Amino acid sequence: LDLKGSTTNRHASEKDLKAKPTESFTGTILKDNDIRNSDLCVDVGKEAAKQLRSSLDQDVGFLSAQGIIDYSLLVGIHYPDLPDPRTAMMQEAAAGKNKGRRRGSITSNRPLSLDYETQVQSLDGTKVDIRKRTSSSKAVAFKSAGERGELYYIGIIDILIQFGIFKGGEYLFKAKLKGEGEKISVIPPEKYGQRFLKFMNYFIRG
Repeated sequence: LDLKGSTTNRHASEKDLKAKPTESFTGTILKDNDIRNSDLCVDVGKEAAKQLRSSLDQDVGFLSAQGIIDYSLLVGIHYPDLPDPRTAMMQEAAAGKNKGRRRGSITSNRPLSLDYETQVQSLDGTKVDIRKRTSSSKAVAFKSAGERGELYYIGIIDILIQFGIFKGGEYLFKAKLKGEGEKISVIPPEKYGQRFLKFMNYFIRG
């Protein structure tokens, strides 16, 4: 999920929705309008939701003070009860190469890129085993409070856009002259932060 809190052009395209999994792409990136009227949310329990909202409030306060806009909340969701969509794709690719293999080629139907395990830590300190690419770094995940036990990877991205002369001009043109109002992505930092937090407080539940 790529979430800003705005509504103008904030939906996945038809091309995105039809995209098939690859080794580095496991699902369509949905946006604000795709989930606004759905039941999809980040349900991490009351205490974790409170801490997450507090962290976002501090981050947004800092970004607003620096005149930063157009940032997003990136949310990756891991469903432990579902197979990795890349597995079937890579198995089919490997099966097609069974004949006439050259020395050094893949000899197993199990994709090598999925042969890994590690642990991530939820907000409450609980360690959860999931599959992860081989890396010396450790990811931090929020565990769902629901029965399905989803894992959420959450962070603010795109934090380099300042509301200066050019963005200010874009805001005046789109919001004022074209009459698109405050629904567009480019609005003054304080208003952007307020709108961002309002949507995230709705989206993050506990």
